[in-house]
Amino acid sequence: MAQGKMLRGLEELLAKCCDLKSLTLNQLLLVKEDALNVFDGVLQRSDKTLTYLELLNCTKRYHPMYQVAFFHNLSILVISPQNVNDDIVLMLAAHLNLDELRLTQDLYTDIDEVIPVTSDTWQEAKNMAPEMALRLEAVGNAREEIVFQPHAPVTSILYHTSYLTVTQNAIETICGNYSNTLVMYGNLSIADSKTSNAFDYRPDSTLCYLIRNCPNIHTLIINEWISSGSLLLIVSYAKKLKKLHVRSSTIIEKMDCPKNSLWSDTFYEKLKGNSLSVELMSREISFILGYQWKPLTDDMFSTLHV
Repeated sequence: MAQGKMLRGLEELLAKCCDLKSLTLNQLLLVKEDALNVFDGVLQRSDKTLTYLELLNCTKRYHPMYQVAFFHNLSILVISPQNVNDDIVLMLAAHLNLDELRLTQDLYTDIDEVIPVTSDTWQEAKNMAPEMALRLEAVGNAREEIVFQPHAPVTSILYHTSYLTVTQNAIETICGNYSNTLVMYGNLSIADSKTSNAFDYRPDSTLCYLIRNCPNIHTLIINEWISSGSLLLIVSYAKKLKKLHVRSSTIIEKMDCPKNSLWSDTFYEKLKGNSLSVELMSREISFILGYQWKPLTDDMFSTLHV
């Protein structure tokens, strides 16, 4: 009864709001029946003015929220994956001039309720709206890996949770599905520094694999242990990299990556020499990127916005 009164109160409040430009409604966790009309008032009074809409876990179970496709001037839509389907993606692509669609999951998202949009639908949506950016992200202490959309035109994959780290399985999935479209990847959380910094437990090789297989990445954010040598390898592999954000507290000053048989002795010796200190590494990265580069303190890293 109390929840019903709160929902009615929310509906009445939204019905009184006129010409909204931004609306964030998170963690409503409604049942399907209650979600049918909750946005009627907003649609009636703000359908032409709303440019930013954020709906995380509007329903707990799978339920397509068709209403989101009727805000005519929407620029950014942030929504949980259990609230979209093929039809909604096509409606967004066909009828809205959407700048970015963010499929976002958090601790309260039940990934068992998520039905990924088909690859054919994503291809059709890309043809209709080639400029629409698509972001997959995990936020708010999410513990489950991102639900990857098959062969979607994903442009960015971001984590805002310290519970998820770089894994070989996830990176292989990313490379297999988004190698031509991905331009941004990273984790903006402060990872646990108590984890092992031994090479076999670090993401060095996996991140090198990502960069070599997703050649359009221009922004990379690394929050875990990584060696100075591996950072130099990443920058040398990444032909379009413009922004590299790394925590200074997680850089290990050495080159412990096994030598590749394809590397020349000159290349390998240069790597080892520039890996001896953060200063030498930073100077070489600055030369490659074309601007004065330096790693970030944890305070600086925690305020990053991308």
